[in-house]
Amino acid sequence: MVAYDEGAEDFYYGGYAMSLEEMIDELKTKHQALEAAIDEQIHRPHPDDIEIASLKKQKLRIKDEIATITNQ
Repeated sequence: MVAYDEGAEDFYYGGYAMSLEEMIDELKTKHQALEAAIDEQIHRPHPDDIEIASLKKQKLRIKDEIATITNQ
Protein backbone atom coordinates (compact mmCIF):
# COMPACT_ATOMS: atom_id res chain seq x y z
CA MET A 1 0.00 0.00 0.00
CA VAL A 2 1.08 3.56 -0.65
CA ALA A 3 1.29 6.19 2.07
CA TYR A 4 1.65 9.91 1.49
CA ASP A 5 3.12 12.39 3.95
CA GLU A 6 1.12 15.58 3.43
CA GLY A 7 3.89 17.70 4.97
CA ALA A 8 6.43 16.45 2.46
CA GLU A 9 6.63 15.57 -1.20
CA ASP A 10 7.52 11.93 -0.60
CA PHE A 11 5.52 8.76 -0.87
CA TYR A 12 6.35 5.74 1.24
CA TYR A 13 6.18 2.40 -0.50
CA GLY A 14 7.51 -0.73 1.11
CA GLY A 15 9.15 1.37 3.82
CA TYR A 16 11.10 3.58 1.41
CA ALA A 17 10.57 7.26 0.65
CA MET A 18 10.09 8.00 -3.05
CA SER A 19 9.28 11.07 -5.07
CA LEU A 20 5.96 11.17 -6.88
CA GLU A 21 7.66 10.47 -10.21
CA GLU A 22 9.65 7.55 -8.79
CA MET A 23 6.52 6.08 -7.26
CA ILE A 24 4.57 6.31 -10.50
CA ASP A 25 7.50 4.85 -12.47
CA GLU A 26 7.77 1.94 -10.02
CA LEU A 27 4.07 1.19 -10.30
CA LYS A 28 4.12 1.47 -14.10
CA THR A 29 7.03 -0.98 -14.23
CA LYS A 30 5.08 -3.46 -12.10
CA HIS A 31 1.99 -2.89 -14.27
CA GLN A 32 3.99 -3.67 -17.43
CA ALA A 33 5.49 -6.79 -15.84
CA LEU A 34 2.01 -8.03 -14.97
CA GLU A 35 0.85 -7.34 -18.53
CA ALA A 36 3.75 -9.43 -19.83
CA ALA A 37 2.93 -12.24 -17.39
CA ILE A 38 -0.72 -12.20 -18.48
CA ASP A 39 0.29 -12.29 -22.15
CA GLU A 40 2.67 -15.17 -21.49
CA GLN A 41 0.00 -17.12 -19.60
CA ILE A 42 -2.61 -16.52 -22.32
CA HIS A 43 -0.30 -17.87 -25.02
CA ARG A 44 0.59 -21.09 -23.19
CA PRO A 45 -0.76 -24.35 -24.63
CA HIS A 46 -2.96 -24.75 -21.53
CA PRO A 47 -3.51 -21.31 -19.95
CA ASP A 48 -4.32 -21.23 -16.24
CA ASP A 49 -7.52 -19.17 -16.02
CA ILE A 50 -7.21 -18.77 -12.25
CA GLU A 51 -3.67 -17.43 -12.58
CA ILE A 52 -4.77 -15.07 -15.36
CA ALA A 53 -7.60 -13.74 -13.18
CA SER A 54 -5.20 -13.24 -10.26
CA LEU A 55 -2.70 -11.37 -12.44
CA LYS A 56 -5.47 -9.17 -13.86
CA LYS A 57 -6.65 -8.29 -10.33
CA GLN A 58 -3.11 -7.34 -9.32
CA LYS A 59 -2.77 -5.24 -12.46
CA LEU A 60 -6.05 -3.46 -11.72
CA ARG A 61 -4.98 -2.72 -8.13
CA ILE A 62 -1.79 -1.13 -9.42
CA LYS A 63 -3.74 0.89 -11.99
CA ASP A 64 -5.99 2.13 -9.17
CA GLU A 65 -2.94 3.08 -7.07
CA ILE A 66 -1.52 5.07 -9.99
CA ALA A 67 -4.86 6.86 -10.42
CA THR A 68 -5.03 7.62 -6.69
CA ILE A 69 -1.53 9.07 -6.66
CA THR A 70 -1.98 11.19 -9.77
CA ASN A 71 -5.28 12.60 -8.47
CA GLN A 72 -3.77 13.91 -5.22
